[in-house]
Amino acid sequence: SAVTVDGGTLEMVGTSTAPTTLQNQGSGNYSFNISSGTTTLKYFKIRNINSSGLNFSGTPHVIDLDYGDFLLEVNGGTMITIASTTINQNPTEKNIGCGFSTSTGVNSGYNVTVNGTTTNYWRFTEHYGNFDGESHDSDSGDPGEIQWDDSLHFIDVSGTVFSDEGNTPIGTEEIVHLVVNNGIRHSTTTCSSSTGAYTLSDVGFSGDAVFTVYLDGSSKKAVTVTRSPKEENLTDLDLYQNRVIVRHEQTQPLTISNMANYDSDNDSDILYTANGGNLTVNKEAELYIWPGKEFKPGGNVTLESGGSGDWWDGTIKINSSSTFTAQGTEHHYIGGNWFASSTAIFNPANSTIEFTATSSKKIRVSGNSFYNLTFNGNNGIWTFEDSATCTNNLTITQGTASSTHNFSVLGGNVTGNGNLNWSGGNFLVDGTGNFGGANSWTFYNLTFGDGSGTETTSKTGNGNIEVKNVLTIASNQ
Repeated sequence: SAVTVDGGTLEMVGTSTAPTTLQNQGSGNYSFNISSGTTTLKYFKIRNINSSGLNFSGTPHVIDLDYGDFLLEVNGGTMITIASTTINQNPTEKNIGCGFSTSTGVNSGYNVTVNGTTTNYWRFTEHYGNFDGESHDSDSGDPGEIQWDDSLHFIDVSGTVFSDEGNTPIGTEEIVHLVVNNGIRHSTTTCSSSTGAYTLSDVGFSGDAVFTVYLDGSSKKAVTVTRSPKEENLTDLDLYQNRVIVRHEQTQPLTISNMANYDSDNDSDILYTANGGNLTVNKEAELYIWPGKEFKPGGNVTLESGGSGDWWDGTIKINSSSTFTAQGTEHHYIGGNWFASSTAIFNPANSTIEFTATSSKKIRVSGNSFYNLTFNGNNGIWTFEDSATCTNNLTITQGTASSTHNFSVLGGNVTGNGNLNWSGGNFLVDGTGNFGGANSWTFYNLTFGDGSGTETTSKTGNGNIEVKNVLTIASNQ
């Protein structure tokens, strides 16, 4: 038997939980041929089809071919046949979430077969099944007229090398080196000494690739890491001197495991190592989360302290509309400043942020909260530039934390043998826990409790507590 669509409109549309199924009610296989008209297929299954599969010929208008479930039941057959004229009629058609599998005993054939050649293509993404992907199609090559998540793509990558955070070109001709994944492909060029601009042509990649681009063989250091490039030229992959820039091109955030593809173990010019699921950034560099992007490390991050004294040493910068997402009980060590822009997001989970500087540093949170917060640096001095909250416990092991702004500790414990110097604002301690240490602490206003719940604060350590203005003990505290 045969199904033929030659004009008119065909809609075969189901839902994610109830796909529409086309199959033979009896025995044997049938042909399914679409040569003209308008076709919309979404959330569907095709079974019992013949060796040509879903067969597109001529110039039909294809609106959707998403979330299809195809089964190859004929050895040597194909699940979809597409004429080059159909591809030309629907250039750059993108089909999402299709599955390509084989029935029992079928071990040869194709997912998609193209008849004819064309410079246009169809794209299949988020595909699955034992016969999905580039290795099971039949077209002119890789990527050819059918392109998959694992097809080989070639794009131009360009950007500018700056001596700062995007204002001043580097001023010298530098070698720019790009590595795909763990070094499967390399590209090298030089940047302009006057403008800092560089271009790398025909960079090849497939799938969810990671690009690591950095200055190579120079006393000047810079590195940018991104993942999930699109099949279009990447024009803003900039490098900032003394910065490790983290970003992504599609929706999935960059992780430490992505960065482990290529790090300072592979080339000492790279300003970080990513070993054992943890990230360590060179003490002379800043971790810079690109505006509008998310960094989700999936392990502990250490920004080394003890740099040469530049303000960016050991610093993290969470830029406008960018996100730093901690998970579980990760422990992140910050050897420099903490800067969050007014639209930045920090998701702390149950993590600990530990500041480890041995000199004066600044902290700006822009309304974001910490979970556990620790200060632990000999002679370190940390100054808050705005109000802050620690939703669990604060530990001041050594060094001095100071502020003129409000600060809240909601887990009940404020302890350690370092120094707290709050010369302004209100310092709130809520919850049951210990308060104090070996040294004397100074506050402007100090408040215990928020008035709800019956909670107890116990003084610990030999240090005195001095309140310059008002001490408040809330009801039930």
